[in-house]
Amino acid sequence: MQVHEDVVQLGGADDEGAGELLTQRILAGTKTVLTTPAELLDVDERADIEAGVGRLLTLIDPEGDPVANLRVTDVFETTWGDPDPRLVAGEGFRDDLQHFRDVVGELLAAELDDGSYELSGGTVLVVEVFEVVETAE
Repeated sequence: MQVHEDVVQLGGADDEGAGELLTQRILAGTKTVLTTPAELLDVDERADIEAGVGRLLTLIDPEGDPVANLRVTDVFETTWGDPDPRLVAGEGFRDDLQHFRDVVGELLAAELDDGSYELSGGTVLVVEVFEVVETAE
């Protein structure tokens, strides 16, 4: 499997298995979006994402091994307080908004564990929709 220049790793060293869970959800097809608060992206990262339809990303597991290649099929913005249904469904929660907020809010908070950032209703989220195009053998 080819490893692309753009690499995505979910979770971190002390995430209590969250990164592995998210990776498995992607491989199972239940998670089809990547979500980032817009305020945390620098100008270059934002430009890469916005120009990213068709872009190939390599998903690596928490140990750093490549597990799949993803193709970005859509990019959109929404807010935390009134999330686009495509985000809720793409995170695997169909239309269960409260469950989405509980689980995804906790995961985003864990990624932002330094306490310097907090989600609010007006927080703009940048969402990349993707499809798995190849998995490691």
